[in-house]
Amino acid sequence: MTILFLSMILLHGTARAGGNELTQTKEHMTTVEDQLTKAKQQKKRLADYESQLQDELTSVSNALAKQSQRLHQLQEAAKATSRQLTALAIAQQQQRKNLSARSKEVEDVVSAMTLLALRSDSATIMGTEEAHRRVQNAIILNAIENPLRDMMTQTRATIEQVARRGNQLANLKEKQKQQQEQLQKEEARLYQLIRRKQDQLQKVSLQIKSEDARIDQLAKKATDLNQLIEQLSLQERHAINPEVAQQRTQEEFQEKKSSEESTAPPLAPFDQSKESLVIPLQKVLSSLRKEDGINLTAPAGTAVLAPWYGTIIYAAQYQSLGRIIIIDHGDSYHSVMSHLATILVRVGQKVTPSEAIGTVSSQDDPATLHYELRHHLSPIDPIAWFGDEQKQWALTSGG
Repeated sequence: MTILFLSMILLHGTARAGGNELTQTKEHMTTVEDQLTKAKQQKKRLADYESQLQDELTSVSNALAKQSQRLHQLQEAAKATSRQLTALAIAQQQQRKNLSARSKEVEDVVSAMTLLALRSDSATIMGTEEAHRRVQNAIILNAIENPLRDMMTQTRATIEQVARRGNQLANLKEKQKQQQEQLQKEEARLYQLIRRKQDQLQKVSLQIKSEDARIDQLAKKATDLNQLIEQLSLQERHAINPEVAQQRTQEEFQEKKSSEESTAPPLAPFDQSKESLVIPLQKVLSSLRKEDGINLTAPAGTAVLAPWYGTIIYAAQYQSLGRIIIIDHGDSYHSVMSHLATILVRVGQKVTPSEAIGTVSSQDDPATLHYELRHHLSPIDPIAWFGDEQKQWALTSGG
């Protein structure tokens, strides 16, 4: 039973709603419709923002992928540079060894030539053949020295070239290192940005779910109000239960109305019903306590009874609750019965304890009746108000 529906019916104590009540309900409906419109607009804004975040997240993810690819390529290039530097270092070391060997050879040649020069003075006392041989050796040594010196010059040039290339590669490696650091910083920034976007998306998704729940709640509230407005408008025009009017002819209704008005007993104070309240079913199979009342099961078609003196203030179909009857017992006490199959009373009719006011379903066996006893709208435990025998029965048969 919705508190909105009960408050609109019970607070006024009658289903013959005046124009003021109907006006207030329509104003409430306008407010709810306005809230529903704003909620839908808010959901659209959130959905648009969610779509924008999705696009931004995709863009940042693509940028991160490109950044990671660039970083990988740079790391591979840095590895290649390191390999080239290692190869150059080995080549430079080999060239230095070659230069050292050529220098030693030149020194040997120079030493030999110097020795020959020192012995030139003795050539005159030697034979012609010996002198000729020494001249040939000097010519050969001189021929060897020049190429050796050229090789040394070339080796020094190669060493200098390797050194310059090494410096270039070292500078390139340092530059690559700096670029890697920049790319790594940018990659870290993009990762943080992605996490922020994902957190924002999660929050927006939760907000959208919350807004969906709010929209559903407002839509249900609007539906309840629309049904209530229809009921109030109908009762304002006719002040009778339309379902009863369909089941009975106008002559039967007038006859019953005259009879009830002439024989209706005065209402007894509800406080006097303590431990005398009638269980509202002619026969009960079982009971189950609920937070707002009690569920009673009975054979199919069992009569529903008035639990105490009172006036019918509502008797009609209402959403999933099926046909319901609300009895005003006075002093802000009300009995609410739902899931009836038929209604045998009309709005404004006075009833007495154990009077048949309807029946439970004839299709379900057992059938269920939900009964609530309310005081100032709040549910109270009806078992405490039943008679001793009924109270004991309700306590032992309940779940």
